[in-house]
Amino acid sequence: MGQRLDLQVTNSITLQVAYPNYTSCTCSSSQGKGVGKALLLEVAKRAREARQKSLVLNVNKQNKKAIDFYRVLGFVTIRQEVNDIGSGYVMDDDVMELSL
Repeated sequence: MGQRLDLQVTNSITLQVAYPNYTSCTCSSSQGKGVGKALLLEVAKRAREARQKSLVLNVNKQNKKAIDFYRVLGFVTIRQEVNDIGSGYVMDDDVMELSL
């Protein structure tokens, strides 16, 4: 079972982590202010402390802004995948990894 980390930064920004997977959401009014970077750096720090070797995430391959953000932080695309999420919808993602 993975370690769980929950950070509540404000009423509108929440990061929930369950190693080795994490989910994040930063509201648009917080973008460009360093909030996402600070959260991700904290996740990486805690993952290292938990002796994890990497962080892996999925990001929609059309979300170029997010992909560029992750690349600046050192993530690399390791593969692409399409996941059926039901009702005729799919998640068409880049899978990115940050070595710790």
